[in-house]
This record gives sequence, structure tokens and C-alpha cells, in this order.
Amino acid sequence: MSHIAKTMYDFHVWANQSMLTHLQKLPKDVYTREIQSAFPTISKGISHIYLVDTCWLDIVAGKSMKEAMAIDPEWCQEIETKNMEEMVVR
Repeated sequence: MSHIAKTMYDFHVWANQSMLTHLQKLPKDVYTREIQSAFPTISKGISHIYLVDTCWLDIVAGKSMKEAMAIDPEWCQEIETKNMEEMVVR
């Protein structure tokens, strides 16, 4: 039996890839169009997922929660300006 963390990670990767694959099939303007949701646009939601994933990977790698969450605001803004293709590459 595999380790539960590995199983959860594999599911997380699959879910993100499935979501991004679906989003790439939609018209490009959908990514930045304002919507009624927890995030004002899909691009902001995807950016949030990316930033949170980065924090958790830092924590798993040994950083403290405080260190991992000390994200450079300029880097956050840079991530939020990426288009769908740029986020898929990341």
C-alpha cells in the first residue's frame, strides 16, 4: 500500500491538471472575465492555488509556516499577471 501523503499528492496533481486542461478548452477571455465566486476571476483563483501550493511545498521541504507564508508581494502580483499558458508551464 502506498503512503497516504503520496496518494493525496497524486490526486492533487491530477485534479489541477484536469482543471487546467478544461480551462484551456474555453475561450481565452473566460480566464480573466469577472465572475461571482470566492475570487473575482478564474485567473485569481488559479494564482491562489499556485501560491498556496508553493507555501505547502516549502513547509514539506522544512520551512516553518511563518517562513513559507512570507511571500514577496511583488512575486504574488507577478503570478497574478500570468496568462493560462504561462500558468500551465509552471
